[in-house]
Amino acid sequence: MRPSALLLPALLLLSVSSCKKEDDETPAPTPPTPLDVSEFSQLDLGNYWVYERRQVDSLDVVQGAGVLVDSIFVAGDTVLNGQTYAMLRKASNGVLTNYRVYRRDSADCIIDDAHFIHFASNTFDQIVESTYTGGLAGLQVDYSVSSTPVTMTTPAGTFTCYVVNGAMTSIGNFPVLDEWKAPRNYWAAGVGRVRWSEYYSQGDLGFRYELVRYGVQ
Repeated sequence: MRPSALLLPALLLLSVSSCKKEDDETPAPTPPTPLDVSEFSQLDLGNYWVYERRQVDSLDVVQGAGVLVDSIFVAGDTVLNGQTYAMLRKASNGVLTNYRVYRRDSADCIIDDAHFIHFASNTFDQIVESTYTGGLAGLQVDYSVSSTPVTMTTPAGTFTCYVVNGAMTSIGNFPVLDEWKAPRNYWAAGVGRVRWSEYYSQGDLGFRYELVRYGVQ
């Protein structure tokens, strides 16, 4: 278990991944084995993903008419601690930002330069990664990949997705967070991540990210 570097200060914004509620998810066929992790990471130079980012409430209902467009693309490779990583950059509403993250495939996992596992292609229904934020009181999140894929529709199309679920546990007197804020990342083979959400630890608002177009080799 390692401290999370993904949460904003004071847990203002919990970096979680959540999509449609359970009754919006249609079970798909049992996953084939083995799965090729590179089909999910898609880390070739020039690959890109464009997401619409909208503010939503606890019921996943869009609030207001505002929409931002985030474009993430593979900009090149770099060597960190003796390992080669793909560098991903982001433009928001067409303006290049300072956002840089690093990813690589390791066995059947997608990991970053802090060795955090973002997706596991052959380890299902068991904890593959854990984070903890806080001291004597804080939040623990245990991540696992569901073995039963679901069908998810976004503006880019309809995809068979494997869901990275995060089970939240409040430690000490840290406030218990509502279940709808729990992380859920939706990944599709041949595409990458197609949908997720980020919610504020307090209140009923957050942001939903949905894939609108992509280009992978």
